[in-house]
Amino acid sequence: MFSSEAKTQGIYWLNVDDSELKMCRSKQQNKSNAIPQIKIGDYLFKRLHELGIRSVFGVPGDYELALLDLVEDNELSWKGNPNELVASYAADGYARVNGAAAFITTFGPGELSAYCGMAGQYAEFVPVVHVVGYPTVNAVRSKAIMHHSLGNGEFSMYQEMAKHITAATTVIDHVPSAASEIDRVLNTMMRESRPVYIGLSVDMAYETISGTPLDMPIVRSLPLNDPVLEANVISQI
Repeated sequence: MFSSEAKTQGIYWLNVDDSELKMCRSKQQNKSNAIPQIKIGDYLFKRLHELGIRSVFGVPGDYELALLDLVEDNELSWKGNPNELVASYAADGYARVNGAAAFITTFGPGELSAYCGMAGQYAEFVPVVHVVGYPTVNAVRSKAIMHHSLGNGEFSMYQEMAKHITAATTVIDHVPSAASEIDRVLNTMMRESRPVYIGLSVDMAYETISGTPLDMPIVRSLPLNDPVLEANVISQI
């Protein structure tokens, strides 16, 4: 029924009404072509949309302009603010009403301007994700002297500052782990109801990854209490 050449190439020839031949690709080929590809920036914004976020606050800046081009492609509305501190406070208010919020700033002075608002979010358990547009991965790895850096080749100092006022931080600089890192940080934000930090470079935002992790929803449920500790607390009430 099948020629040896067709089998070798993974293509099957079917006899239809003894007069018509139809070519069908093998299941293996179909399966390999079925994996959806998505930009990392789009992946992040689709996750924000999944969390019920519809408006993204922030101030346009050099290292995030390319990322901002993807905002409205993912059913999100861009809300520009006069400065980054105002953006962080706007996101704070939005999160208190909506359940979660996001704002975007550029690397360095832009993000530093927002830290006062983030400290308040941390103190009052407000779930907000601060997305920071970073210089290119090559610039960071080569310790290049870049705009908004301190000129010493180090690019992690602002993230280190953010660690004191966030529940989780990450800088996406490795394509294979991008989706898992985004999900880890957003899950932490929802679980702990505190701000988080995601750095995304201008070039990494347009790298493509598999979109299949989007089939797995962000975890919103809180972990169960320790049963022994819970029983002890109840006994004291």
